[in-house]
Order: sequence, then C-alpha cells, then structure tokens
Amino acid sequence: MLAGLAAQPPARWLAVAAALALVAVAAVTGSRAASLWTRASQAAVGVRSEQQVRQVLRRAQPPVVCYGLVLGRGSGDCDVALATRGLGAVVIEVKTGYGQVRARNETLWAGRKALPRDPVGQARSQARLLSQALTAELGRPVEATAVVCLPGMTNAPFVTRGVYVCSAADLPGVLHRVPGQFATVREAERAFDRLWARQSSRT
Repeated sequence: MLAGLAAQPPARWLAVAAALALVAVAAVTGSRAASLWTRASQAAVGVRSEQQVRQVLRRAQPPVVCYGLVLGRGSGDCDVALATRGLGAVVIEVKTGYGQVRARNETLWAGRKALPRDPVGQARSQARLLSQALTAELGRPVEATAVVCLPGMTNAPFVTRGVYVCSAADLPGVLHRVPGQFATVREAERAFDRLWARQSSRT
C-alpha cells in the first residue's frame, strides 16, 4: 500500500493521505464517543438508583436526611446519612444491581455480576466515620448502622459483615430495625446540622 502511494502524483498523494488521516481521526473520535456514552449511561443508571432511594425516604419521612455528606478526607461523600424515625443513625451506600443479591467472601453479586469497589466495605467505612463525627458532636458514644441499598434487588434483606443489604422496597423495614442513638429528634437535627455546616464551611 505504501509503495502504491509513493508512485502517485504529489497532489493525488496528498489527497489520499488527508483522507486516511480523516478516517483515523473519525475512528479515534468514535471510540472516545462510545466510551463517553458508556460512562454516561452507567452514571444515568446510578442516578436512577439514587432517585428511587430518595423517593422511598420521602415516603418514610425520617426526621433528618443528608445527601452527599462528606465524612472524611479522601473517603468521598456518603450517599445518604440520616436519623431514622426510631432515632437511629444510618449511612446508606446506594448501588445499582438487579435480581438475586448475595455475598461471597468480600464481594457482592447481583445476578451474575460482581459489584465493584466492595460496597459493603464502603458502607462500613462511612458508618465508622459517621459514628466518630456524631460521638464528637454529642460527647458520648454513637454507633451508626451501615446499609447497602440496591433498588433492583429481588430477594429478602440480609446482613453481611455487619452491614444490611436490601432493596429500596425493603429499606423502610430495615431502617425500622436500627437501634436508637439520639435522645430526641431535636438532638439528631442539631448534630446533623452541625456536620453539614462544617462541611459547607470547607467548600
């Protein structure tokens, strides 16, 4: 092919070279666009899962709900931190998965798909950070409960490594089981308000 191009008249050779360059750019651009589309689609699915959880929480009406509360440096934000109607303290890690969900070793599986990044470990870490933050705020021990919620999960809730795993439909029932940590709703509101205010002052 290269020998054939070298034998072409200069103007014609340049035209062919330009056409080949355009094809290469189109291929790279198409590949990049496909990659971006895949990531955008995955993000959209994640957003839908979070919206489903928010709808459930609006109906359940817990007294305090914080979305995207940053609890520690480099830990990312917590999907949901809340005080339940029974005055428990909870963090919820929202993930996307469908069908039967099960735990195997330190991996969660939804159907035949392994969920990345150890959602159970993430929820445990966020619960530990919330426990520390609330303990500092109230001056006494507070133990936050960790939950991983997959709206598309079809089996009953279960506990693995000390973390509840449930669907959006079963989330209110799981929250109802969480032991109380606050004396009053006002105490919970003040504690979470101070955490949120401290986060806002850093941004």
